[in-house]
Amino acid sequence: MVSALYAVLGALLLIKFSFDVVRLRTQYHVGYGDGGFSELQVAIRVHGNAVEYLPIGLILLLFVEMNGAQKLDGASWRYPAYRRPVDALLRFPSPALQLASFRHERHLVRAGADGAR
Repeated sequence: MVSALYAVLGALLLIKFSFDVVRLRTQYHVGYGDGGFSELQVAIRVHGNAVEYLPIGLILLLFVEMNGAQKLDGASWRYPAYRRPVDALLRFPSPALQLASFRHERHLVRAGADGAR
């Protein structure tokens, strides 16, 4: 289950964000609130957003996993070939289309990263 991996990564992020807030509070000698320091305000908000959104995201990911999303993806591509077992032409395009869509996504991600520079 991939959700366990994301739960661990999320917990590590929360620990890192907590340490960032503690470090900045110590650096600026602020015990309560943000003391008007923008860097501390950002760190507090980053930690707050993670605490608010990580748990619901993990719960939703777990629900998707429990409902068989990983099986649905592959099966949805191959469904036409399974309906007509004698039609060998429909069996080959399924993995090829999956691979092509994956390569297209990687290309889009790479293009987006290059455009951000």
